[in-house]
Amino acid sequence: MSRAGQTKKAVLELSAKPGSGKSNLTRREDGSIQAHLKSLPVDGKANAELIKLVSKTLRIPRTHLQLASGKKGRKKRLKIAGIDPQTLQDLIARSVPPA
Repeated sequence: MSRAGQTKKAVLELSAKPGSGKSNLTRREDGSIQAHLKSLPVDGKANAELIKLVSKTLRIPRTHLQLASGKKGRKKRLKIAGIDPQTLQDLIARSVPPA
């Protein structure tokens, strides 16, 4: 049970591969997450696609996702409100296929 004023939060670290032929998330052998994105990294389009892809794949509302770091790089960190780290790991295990 959470205390008043505290909310559940998790962080998802992943690497992005813009300009891919398709959009999907995969789990590498080391457990890291790779985001394949159709969009090119121009005017924030790939970042917007990343948020949409993570939201759809993990069934988390877009409003709960925030790009915490990596706006201009391939290594990304997403803050996710409303879930704890264990729940995030469970969602990844169920929803993100191995590469």
